Amino acid sequence: MIAPGRRRSGSAGIGEVPGVPSEIRLPFVADIAAIVVIAIWFVAHFGAMRVRYLGPDEAFHVWIADARDLVDVYLGSKATPHPPLFFLVLHLWMRLGRSEFFLRLLPSIFGAAFLWSVYRWSIRLFGRAAGLVTLLLAAISPALLQLSTEVRGYSLLLFLLAAGLAQFESAVEADSPTRMAVSFLLLFLAILTHYAALFVVLSLAVYAPFRLRKSRSSRRVILVWAAAQVGVALLYLFLYLSQVRTLKGSGQEQETMAGWLGSGYFRGDRESVLSFLARQSAGVFRYLFGSPALAVVAFLAVLMGVVLLAVKRRPSAFLVALPLLFGATAGLLGAYPFVGSRHSLYVLPFVLAAIGVAFSAVAGGRLWVALGASLVLVPFLWMTPAPAGPQSLVQMNDAMEQLRRRAPAESLILTDFQTGTVLRYYFDRHGARNYRLVRSPMWSPDPRTFGDEVERMIRVHRLTAGQMFWVIRIGSEVDASQDVLRKLPNATALSTRSFGDLLILEVRL
Repeated sequence: MIAPGRRRSGSAGIGEVPGVPSEIRLPFVADIAAIVVIAIWFVAHFGAMRVRYLGPDEAFHVWIADARDLVDVYLGSKATPHPPLFFLVLHLWMRLGRSEFFLRLLPSIFGAAFLWSVYRWSIRLFGRAAGLVTLLLAAISPALLQLSTEVRGYSLLLFLLAAGLAQFESAVEADSPTRMAVSFLLLFLAILTHYAALFVVLSLAVYAPFRLRKSRSSRRVILVWAAAQVGVALLYLFLYLSQVRTLKGSGQEQETMAGWLGSGYFRGDRESVLSFLARQSAGVFRYLFGSPALAVVAFLAVLMGVVLLAVKRRPSAFLVALPLLFGATAGLLGAYPFVGSRHSLYVLPFVLAAIGVAFSAVAGGRLWVALGASLVLVPFLWMTPAPAGPQSLVQMNDAMEQLRRRAPAESLILTDFQTGTVLRYYFDRHGARNYRLVRSPMWSPDPRTFGDEVERMIRVHRLTAGQMFWVIRIGSEVDASQDVLRKLPNATALSTRSFGDLLILEVRL
C-alpha cells in the first residue's frame, strides 16, 4: 500500500498536469498503440531474419553454445569476452531448432520484450506521452534493428535492463520488497549477459537512494535494496576471478584494443580529453540513430530532457545521464571502449527516455500528440531496410553446393578462424561433415598475413607437389587470392569463385 499523501511516480510526466482528462481516457489506447507498434516491429523483422547467412560472430556464438551440455557451454564461454548467460540460453533454444531463421527468432523475441519493458519503465517515470515516444524511437532505431536480428546477446541485455528498471520503479511505488528482489534478479541476469550492464547498475546505485528517500520507502524495501548491492558486488567479483582475470592482458584483449575498437580507448599522447569525448559521443549517437543529422538532433533533445529533469529536481536526471557518463569515463580510463558500436548499446534506453521527456515537455504532456506521432512514425517500421551487408544466404547456399560438387570427401580446406567458424555451421547444415577443415588461430588476418598463414598451414600438414586443397575466405578483399598465390609460387589456381563476400580458391601444389 502507498501511504496517504504519497504520489505514484509516473502519474504525471514532465509538462503534464495531474488530472488532465486525456490522461484518464487514453491510457488504454496508448497501451493498444504500443502493442500494435511492437507487433509491426516484430513482423517487419522477418525479412531481415531470412535473407542473411550467419555472420562470423553469430556462428561463433552458435559454436560455443553447441556443446554437449550446459556445463561444457559454460566452460567454453570462459574463453570469450562475454559472461555465460546468452550461450546457455542459446544452447537450450538450439534443442528446438537450428535454422538461421529459428536461431534469429530468439534475439528478436528479446527485442520485442525490450520494447514493451522500456515502454513500461518510461511511463512509470515520465508519463505515457514520454513513454510512447520512447517506444516509437526504440522501434525505429537502426541499432536495435540490427542487433535484434543477430544471434548475439545484446537484445537480451536490453530486455533484462529495461525489465529490471521497470520492476525497480514498481517496487518503489508499491513499497514491495518482493518486487525489489525481482528487480535485482533481472539485473543479475543482465550482468551475466554482458559486462556493459555495469554502467547501468552503477547508475541505478547512485539514483536509488534519492528515489527511495523521496518515496519514503519502508525499511524492508531498503534492506532488500542494500542486500542486492552486496549481491551485485559479489557477482562481479565472481566474474572477475572466473573469467576477466584470465582474459586481462591476453593477446585477445591487446588485439581488440589495437584493432577496430582502438578509437574507443583514450590515448593521452594523441589527443585531448575534450576531443576524445566529442568524437566518440558523436560516434555513439550516429550508431544509435543512423545519420549525423539525426545524431545532432537526438543529442540536443537528450540534453534538453536531462536539463528539464534536473531543473525539476527529479532524481531520474541521474539515472538518465549517468550511463553515458560512466561509459565515457571507462573509455578515458581504458577499461571499456566508448565507441559507436554495439558495445555502447546499453545507453539506448536512457537516451530515448530523455528524448521522450523533451517531447512530452514540448507537447505539454498531451497524450494525443504522442498517439498522433505514432501514426506518423509507424510506417517507418516497414520502410526500415534490412541491415546492410553482403551476407546473402542464397549465395552461401550456392557456395556450399558448388563446393560439394567439386571437392571430394576428405578434401583439405584452409581458412582463417572466423571463416572456419561459419563453415562449420554450414557444413553441418548441408551434410558436408567429411571435409578436413583447418583453421588458422587468427580471427581475421589481413590478406597478406592470411597468405602467410596459408603457407604455414601447408608446411604443418606437409602437403607435397600435386596435392589439391581449397582456400576459403570471408571478406571483401578482392586481392585475397593473389596474396595467397604470391606466397605459393609453385602452386596453380584451378578455379577462383566468389559468392558475395565468400571466396573459394581451388589450388594444386
